[in-house]
Amino acid sequence: MKLRLLNILQCPVCGSKFNLDLTNSSVIYASSSYAKKGLPELCRHLDICSYAQLNPIKGRDCKECMAIEVTKGLLQCMGCGRVYPITNGIPRLLPKRDPSISNEKVEEDVLAKLIKHFGIEWMEFREYHPEYLQEFLSWIYPLTLSDFRDNVVMDAGCGMGRHLCIVAHYADEVVGVDISQSIDVAKEICGERDNVHLIQADLCTLPLTRNVFDLIYSIGVIHHIPTPSKAIKEIVRALKNGGLFHMWVYGFENNVLMTKIIEPYIKKITTRLAPRELLWLSLFLASFLDIIARFSHIDFFKALLPNSEYLRSIAAFTLRHKQHIVFDLLYAPLAQYFTKDEACSLVKNAGLEIVSVSWRNKNSWRVLSRKRG
Repeated sequence: MKLRLLNILQCPVCGSKFNLDLTNSSVIYASSSYAKKGLPELCRHLDICSYAQLNPIKGRDCKECMAIEVTKGLLQCMGCGRVYPITNGIPRLLPKRDPSISNEKVEEDVLAKLIKHFGIEWMEFREYHPEYLQEFLSWIYPLTLSDFRDNVVMDAGCGMGRHLCIVAHYADEVVGVDISQSIDVAKEICGERDNVHLIQADLCTLPLTRNVFDLIYSIGVIHHIPTPSKAIKEIVRALKNGGLFHMWVYGFENNVLMTKIIEPYIKKITTRLAPRELLWLSLFLASFLDIIARFSHIDFFKALLPNSEYLRSIAAFTLRHKQHIVFDLLYAPLAQYFTKDEACSLVKNAGLEIVSVSWRNKNSWRVLSRKRG
């Protein structure tokens, strides 16, 4: 954890700031381009200096602070006293839910399955495919890479960090948040970059202060959350006034195979398979998907194949990438499919104003919105 991240962290339960307990901790001093670049945005607009708290005699020393990486330690809430660990350089800010509250117990059970699933998925499928860049550009449309330039950005549900690697080239600072152990894969892939910060946390109890981010994006995550409206409200809280929120979610339209067959019936079987068994099954099914996708551009098959536009979009993907797609569709314990109106309502009800809504491959929705003010 880069020390300056402490400036924007808060307890996910009570919202108070943290004290950093460095007893039995590990701190390293890494070289940092910020020593030459100057004070980053995460510090520039805040009145609390983490380094000054740790070194009250020396006070603020930005050049040294920029090089501090806490690899192991404890974060103690100054309000409720709860303690959260920092391991592998990542703050683990997952609050325990109250099992005596029935709806929290149900939500906790679903979240436990999601944490297990996405941890397994991203530990297995950690390769970086060449097509990821174009896929990312398609997901974030109408945004472009220039929209990230010199901004403070959050990847809400970053997985193994494949998008963080792209955004880090443009953003001033980028924070990746994920609930699963995949955050450790993200650490391996891009955690050493000067401007990348990683947090293991639940988007529904986001441990970040108000009005921090210029732009937040969430690609393929909101539809896996039991209470998506709660997650979006938390995202809005962390967004600056006038800041942008972009999400990509599964669409209900043109997804009959998923909504009427796979979700209600097939997944009752596949979600109970051992991961290794499902890997073999997904490879087998991906082989057929690979063949079908390669014929999807032919006019004769366009009328016969469901979601032919989507199939054309993945035709050039490697077999391994297609296996990942199949595995994800068959293993995720929760997936919701939103109509256009439902997707728009999610952001409107959180107080955001819609900038644009667009269809992606005629089976999913991209919604770009702005926080008023």
